[in-house]
Amino acid sequence: MPKGLENTSSGPTVFSDPQSKLVIEWAPAGHPTGEHVRFVPDHLMDDINLMRVINRGILKPIDEAAAREALRSGGESWSAAQTAQATAHLESIDNKTEDDMISVPCQGPGHPKDDPAASVIVKAGELSQAPPLCAHHTHLADNFEIVQTASGKRRWARKEAAGV
Repeated sequence: MPKGLENTSSGPTVFSDPQSKLVIEWAPAGHPTGEHVRFVPDHLMDDINLMRVINRGILKPIDEAAAREALRSGGESWSAAQTAQATAHLESIDNKTEDDMISVPCQGPGHPKDDPAASVIVKAGELSQAPPLCAHHTHLADNFEIVQTASGKRRWARKEAAGV
């Protein structure tokens, strides 16, 4: 059963075993993520170099329950820190999508669908406030209404075309 060892120094501690090519790193004492506690394989507990580090008080054996608790609470702290960091990043993003300028086809009659001159530039947030009509068709605004399509999307349609 691996043994729990806690770093008591104010800086990180690294122990390596060249035979097993194992490297264990401890964070400074009291690290909020619990990385100052590590489990060490039983065979290393008999290693003379690790014994010296323990005898000098740099690493301190702790019982399994305390080691697991430090790792558990450290995991919770790490998770909370990650969530806080992600939230901070998201809050820094300007999500004013209603201010995006978009190009939509003029809904007025007589424009070919692929005619670039028949496009109207509007703010995305204002698309539901008035039908997208070019300068030639703005006088027809009262002839349009918002309808819901079979797929659940809302769009502007001429009242005659909507069956009114």
